[in-house]
Amino acid sequence: MNLIDKTIGYFNPKIAFERQQYRNAINLLGGFGTEYDSTTPGPHYNIEVFDNTADDDISDMRTARATARKYYNNNGFYEGVINSATDHVIGSGLKPKSTILETQTPTITPERIKVIEKVLDNYFNSWSESTICDITGKDNFNRLQRLAYESYKIDGDSFSLLPLTTIRDQKVLQINQIDAQFIQSIEADFYQGIKTSKEKMPVQYSILQEDNTYKKVSAFKNGKRNVLHVFNRKRPKQLRGLPFLNSVTRDIVYINDLMQYELTASKLAAIFFGSITTAAKDSAFGNNQNLLSKPGEQEQTTQNTVKENSITQLQPGDELKIHTQDRDNPNFEQFIKTCLLKVSSKTRIPLEILLAQFVSSYSASRAAMLQMQKFVKPERELFVTSYCNPIRNQVLTWAILSGQLNIPEFATYGTKLFRAKWIGEAMGSVDPGKDIKAFKSAVDANFKTHEESTTELGFGDFDTNMQTLKEEHMKIAELNKIKGVENNAPKVK
Repeated sequence: MNLIDKTIGYFNPKIAFERQQYRNAINLLGGFGTEYDSTTPGPHYNIEVFDNTADDDISDMRTARATARKYYNNNGFYEGVINSATDHVIGSGLKPKSTILETQTPTITPERIKVIEKVLDNYFNSWSESTICDITGKDNFNRLQRLAYESYKIDGDSFSLLPLTTIRDQKVLQINQIDAQFIQSIEADFYQGIKTSKEKMPVQYSILQEDNTYKKVSAFKNGKRNVLHVFNRKRPKQLRGLPFLNSVTRDIVYINDLMQYELTASKLAAIFFGSITTAAKDSAFGNNQNLLSKPGEQEQTTQNTVKENSITQLQPGDELKIHTQDRDNPNFEQFIKTCLLKVSSKTRIPLEILLAQFVSSYSASRAAMLQMQKFVKPERELFVTSYCNPIRNQVLTWAILSGQLNIPEFATYGTKLFRAKWIGEAMGSVDPGKDIKAFKSAVDANFKTHEESTTELGFGDFDTNMQTLKEEHMKIAELNKIKGVENNAPKVK
């Protein structure tokens, strides 16, 4: 219901009911109304899309989030899709590499820029590799990235605070991950736990505490983000997100249910089942006792017992029938693929990636991996913008302001010195020989740089590799020189 319907319903419920009846009739006749059907059937999941707002889209977010968590914990396919997305987008963690632009810092020499980049990268890497970055002291920054991304995919959004805490008489910037279900409020000026300005810009967040009180946190503090909110906005002025697999949850549930049914059927098919038809009045097993009689009514005495590797002679006129249950369902695999194709279409994750099977040709397998990159790149960009960059900027800013890093240029250029490229795990290779040859041709034709090729092939950082290779070549040359002297030396008799 839109605002007009709600207002009419408040003053005259009868008129509001009749308006709804007429609108439903138009929908049944193929009118201009459509329906949005999500995870579970119910009144809250048949939402009429008729002049609805972005707030209406997330009105049942709490139910959708609970449903997503249920299936993530109990459905292997659901968990597998989330894990597949996390492994490809985050992997073992996104690593920053400083890339200060000389055009944005004209008064700094290229040599000084290299020094600043190395100092900033070393400091942040030292902070991120330690569990001191986690307010709970359990995970390093790489693990926190996976936690934040998985929460964003399961719940629809992920929240983090960046408090300054005192550890051993020293203030340290830490990350405090907030469960999405705790962003809520009972106050009228908060919607789904967020208070906004007239333009729908977040102003405050309300966080439910353990003592059932609500703590209000400002969205910005000292000109910087105080609350990091990761979510994928589908509509303008949308405040929060919905679970990643919200629209295809039923399809994933169908896959799991069918597999359970087929497993049960296979168990039944493995059970030996036979019946004996006899013309005699007596039981084929040698007694007249009703086999369906209740225990304790009369003790049964069975003369013929079926055992392994045994042969039993039947009476004249008796007939043994073996009942087989042919449960080879020819449509089973096709049904699974059909459901997964719908999941693939929604998530943009190729079917080969979802199934973790590359049984086609090299071209088809590489096409699937390239298609996966179309999913990975925008996902990484969203996550870096909403999570990684703000954290790195605040960590380095605090390090400079607190005197831990001595970079005088910060007073002039500020966060321009923090520009960085976040590098994730490479796409991988179906045939490494062909890929290396293709990248080499691209570099020779000046279509790619050595740094880009090194990163995309998954061979680490180009500058680091060059330094390591330089040291290795010096050691090899020194070793060859020693070997040459030994070979030319006269033999001792």
